[in-house]
Amino acid sequence: MATEAQRAAQALMERRVERFESRHSMDESRSRLEATLSRARLEGRVVFTPTWSDAGGKVLLDAAFAPPPRVGAILKSLSLALTLLVLATAWAFLSPAAGTSAAWLLGLSTGFTALVMPWIFVAMGSSRLAEESRIARAIKAALLDEEEKLPPAKKWDDEKD
Repeated sequence: MATEAQRAAQALMERRVERFESRHSMDESRSRLEATLSRARLEGRVVFTPTWSDAGGKVLLDAAFAPPPRVGAILKSLSLALTLLVLATAWAFLSPAAGTSAAWLLGLSTGFTALVMPWIFVAMGSSRLAEESRIARAIKAALLDEEEKLPPAKKWDDEKD
């Protein structure tokens, strides 16, 4: 059984599709979904692609969720940076040209970086899961007439009404 941290980290690159059946006509469903999504305050942490179909008089929405392209680039960049940091640390410990204190400082930095990176991935995955949840709630509110449970907009201290 996967832990919550593993589930959030796996969500980073996962592509999935959910199917929703609407209680409304095709045009009304589309307009209701657009209006509801505009209030959902999406941040771009997930690429949402709606695909509409009509099957036996029922309006169906296939909601595809995919990671934005920048997520793959970020993960590859972080992996490359950690690999280079590990290589630099190994060089610092094995090379007679590097000072002892520099080698230990580089080693500590590499260790801390290796410990922090999984938490970065979990945070990114959790953020994506939260946005997918907001989209799914918006879809249910628009198509299934469920009560819209979108949280109120966050007001910052320096924000004017």
